[in-house]
Amino acid sequence: MPTWSDIQEWTFSSLQPVVDDLVYYRQQAARVSASMLDLDAGVEWSGDGAAAAGTWFSSLEDTSTLLLASLGELLTVTTAMQNRMGEVEVLVLEILSLTSHHEFAIADDGTVTDDNPISWTEVTVDGAVSYV
Repeated sequence: MPTWSDIQEWTFSSLQPVVDDLVYYRQQAARVSASMLDLDAGVEWSGDGAAAAGTWFSSLEDTSTLLLASLGELLTVTTAMQNRMGEVEVLVLEILSLTSHHEFAIADDGTVTDDNPISWTEVTVDGAVSYV
């Protein structure tokens, strides 16, 4: 389970290199796929080689399509995760602001402490603090 110190490192920008790599690899795969299709279209096959080449190119096309779809799904999931990490980043900033305002401290394990606790014997019935 992640600790508070782990969660503080979850930022939107931390996944950007992964997103950039996935975009690059998907573009490369699309270029290779297009090149294979151009190669198949530019060659006339005959005889037994025609059937074997047709089967081979069909298999490559299916594999290429699956690869492109898989990279696309991985990119979609990764960007969704990146957006959620951005939401966590904002929540962490809000929590840090609130704990600072109320003079609480959060340990790396997530334990919250009050460095200036009010003694319950100092609290009156209406909730006001009396230092008498």
